[in-house]
Amino acid sequence: MSVLITRLITGEEILGSITESSDDTCTIDNPVHIAASQNPSTGKIDIHMAPFVPLCADKSLTINLKNVLCQYEPVLEIKNKYSTMFGSGIIIPSNTGIAGV
Repeated sequence: MSVLITRLITGEEILGSITESSDDTCTIDNPVHIAASQNPSTGKIDIHMAPFVPLCADKSLTINLKNVLCQYEPVLEIKNKYSTMFGSGIIIPSNTGIAGV
């Protein structure tokens, strides 16, 4: 199971755990919509995550690959944020702080 961002042909980006994949479809567990906005007080970009299908009783979504533009691995900070929400909660450090490692 890998956590990937799936960019749809509509421009929407879905972050989630890819649990199944075939020639025609892929299944995403705990899919969240990713949105970026500029924080007016700091000027930095904030990343927001919200359920992609908030009214769905099932926590997985099967998407036809005809609607997918690409899939890619998110940066570590996004993976860690997703992991705290849906995964093990384990945060992977970006720097060990140990000289020579």
